[in-house]
Amino acid sequence: GFYIHYRSIRQYYFIHDHPTWVPTERAHNWLHRHQIIDLYEYPSASPDLNAIELVWSWMNHFVQQRRPSSQQHVEQLVIDAWDQIPRSVIRNYIDHIQVICHQVIANQGWESS
Repeated sequence: GFYIHYRSIRQYYFIHDHPTWVPTERAHNWLHRHQIIDLYEYPSASPDLNAIELVWSWMNHFVQQRRPSSQQHVEQLVIDAWDQIPRSVIRNYIDHIQVICHQVIANQGWESS
């Protein structure tokens, strides 16, 4: 699965921010087995460096616009949002990360403006 795909994109970095929902020991062991370097100095709360945070924001907006009336409705809208987010939107979010990285470097590691 992921590891086969990961080997084909080895020139890229796999970045994670030590999320609390990941069983830490299990995740750490998997990363070690697959020779993935863990960046401990990577900021734990850095949504401006994480394209998925922009996707979550897009999905949240999608759901809120439809004014869900129940938990079941929310769940269905989340599925709908995930299915309907345009690839172009995701691509723009990913491409925007390069701009953000330059801003963070210019700000000597502080958040982008």
